Amino acid sequence: MRRGRVTAWRGAVGALAFALATGAHAETWEVLLGSLGEAGAERELTGWFEAEPASFDPGEDRRVYFVSDFTFAAGDDAFTPAPESEFDGLPALLIVVLLDQIGLVGDDVALVRFRAGGEVVAFDDETVTFRFLDFRTWSFSDPGVLVDAGDAVGTLGDVPRRLHLSGTLYEVEETFELRREPCGGGLAPPVSGPGLSVVDARDLGHSLASFDLAAHEPASFTATSGSGGIVLASGPPDTISGEIVAPPTPPVFTFCPGLWPLTPAIETEIGPFELVATAARPLDLDVEPRRPNARIHPDQRRATPVAIRGDDEVDVREIDVRTLRLGPGEAEPGPGRFGVRRVDYDRDGDLDLFARFPTRDTGVSAGDTFLCLLAETRDGALLEGCDEIRTPPPRPERSPRPWPYPF
Repeated sequence: MRRGRVTAWRGAVGALAFALATGAHAETWEVLLGSLGEAGAERELTGWFEAEPASFDPGEDRRVYFVSDFTFAAGDDAFTPAPESEFDGLPALLIVVLLDQIGLVGDDVALVRFRAGGEVVAFDDETVTFRFLDFRTWSFSDPGVLVDAGDAVGTLGDVPRRLHLSGTLYEVEETFELRREPCGGGLAPPVSGPGLSVVDARDLGHSLASFDLAAHEPASFTATSGSGGIVLASGPPDTISGEIVAPPTPPVFTFCPGLWPLTPAIETEIGPFELVATAARPLDLDVEPRRPNARIHPDQRRATPVAIRGDDEVDVREIDVRTLRLGPGEAEPGPGRFGVRRVDYDRDGDLDLFARFPTRDTGVSAGDTFLCLLAETRDGALLEGCDEIRTPPPRPERSPRPWPYPF
């Protein structure tokens, strides 16, 4: 899997971009392949997540999908979404939030975040500390530097059909001050940097296109625009109006009882994670099923055999074999030794589908670590399955020769 520095989403992460989802139906991705590293060991990561497209246009060739729900598992550990921070009846105030989301630049994944946990680990009369587990592609210590976090392949409706996501699992501890005083005027902490705005997402609802910093308060505000920037004051949400602008000075808004964050958060790196998930119906795919480790050379002449395991979810008799496509090259099975047949190859009592594909047509490249197959049922439902493979390492890129060339 590729890992490298990507800066295309630097502005979004550097400013902690925040935006609202459309409220449309969320699509579900099933994890086909996944791993989680910890203390030098690697565990299988399984599960699913739901996400929907953001309502705003991030511009250029960018797309954002907000994660509404997820469940991951690795061994005995389970990961589900963290609830909103709340303690002793006090909600979180003025939290700079980066929602659980997946950000794409073209077909490259540049931003990933799934936040789990949220248990209280310490508290006293003045502060409370929460512990979270963050699956993400950026670090609090260096938020402007991202990794190449995978890619998106194909479409299914208005979402990517397949997502390859990778990043790091962090343990994060965030401490909040308990503020119990009644609502009253006050100044926000200094806000710096270009293009920053402070608003309340819950009150603005879907009327807001996008903004960079979110000020969360339990009360509603009225936002007005002027030469001095945004002023937030008590008022019903339907009175919010004005252009969202970056204030030249710290904005004024209302303090209410709640949890005030004490920054910075403390993060500890647990280990890398990686997953391949599909929005299509998942298939149990086995590449080179009679070998414990599927080894494929992109230029090999021999065929690549695959098996689709039948089970209670998939009846292979319903698969239209004419729609079978293997790899990024969408290779088709052929006649003779590249044929297709249905047989219970693993002898589990369920009929399986066995097919051979010309390897050179699959589009497999050196360095690839998984191979995926697409198919359709006779009634047109899309199916997808992936399996791990081993290929030769990619050749290192040659450095350009200096000019003038030495003789």
